[in-house]
Amino acid sequence: MSFHKRLYNWERIKGFAKSYDFNSFDRWIFGPDAQVLQDNESNQFFKAYCKADDHDRSIILDCLKTEEESFSLELLKCINVIKDEGNSDEHLESVNSYRTLFVEKWGILAEKYSTLIK
Repeated sequence: MSFHKRLYNWERIKGFAKSYDFNSFDRWIFGPDAQVLQDNESNQFFKAYCKADDHDRSIILDCLKTEEESFSLELLKCINVIKDEGNSDEHLESVNSYRTLFVEKWGILAEKYSTLIK
């Protein structure tokens, strides 16, 4: 039995996202036994993508394929802030403020992906 390790960086993730359909991309992400994340952007992506269900992962992939990189990175960060397992009731106000600032900054584009940041 072999052990498969894959190295990920943001450029590689973006390239695969634009080149493959959801099922192929999902297999590429989840296929190896170990993933090595080489930069902060790939770490942000993995935290958001791996915690999402199939439907939300397909929306994240669509975002990577169609939106500007600056928006995609901020969306991933917003998802991670909102869904952080360390959040407690005392963080609720700050998390809601962060979500509001994100929506105000990105407007209609943020609304398009609102299901990811609810």
